[in-house]
Amino acid sequence: MKITFLKFLVFILSCSLYSCAQNQMITSSYGSAHYTAEQKKELNKYGNEVRKQIVAHWEIPSNDSDVLSLLTAKVSVNINRAGEITKMNLVHSSGKLDFDESCLQAIKKIKTLPLPPKHLEKEAFEEGFIILFNPI
Repeated sequence: MKITFLKFLVFILSCSLYSCAQNQMITSSYGSAHYTAEQKKELNKYGNEVRKQIVAHWEIPSNDSDVLSLLTAKVSVNINRAGEITKMNLVHSSGKLDFDESCLQAIKKIKTLPLPPKHLEKEAFEEGFIILFNPI
């Protein structure tokens, strides 16, 4: 059974309380044996484009910075062939309602995401991907 890429892809959005690290490379986990070096490069570029859009719209709640550094939330996202977000679900709660809501609101504000690289389109449109929010 082949494990498909986007089913396990996680975009990590790191943004400190004081300044967003928008130039930081995105971290993604995937089955590296299935992708060429060029495909991985395209994937990182795509991940960074998505990350920049979301971070630009993510308003992190002003809570205690020690508490925030421990919070993570995961949101599954589905897009159509126009890049429009068709579905999103909180799949892992941080345990803090205001933090979880800030993650969902960041995605709602975007409405459309860039289209994925050609070699990932089928999986992206059929399975979607997971975005991991962590404000460290």
